[in-house]
Amino acid sequence: MSIPVFLHVMSNGDLWVSNNVQDTPAGTITGTYRFLDDAKFQKIGTLSGTINSNLAASGKTGKNGKEIT
Repeated sequence: MSIPVFLHVMSNGDLWVSNNVQDTPAGTITGTYRFLDDAKFQKIGTLSGTINSNLAASGKTGKNGKEIT
């Protein structure tokens, strides 16, 4: 059974992720994406503006990406 993951893109640049459809961050959501665990490789959008250094400050980089727990 596929478990969906929800990605919320906020107007202030924050990105929130959860696997519970009831989780909704406070603030203005500019977009919500729903992914299944068998999602295909595809572009879903583009972020613009200044990227906060916390995005890549620690954790894995490269092909494995940043490890999020």
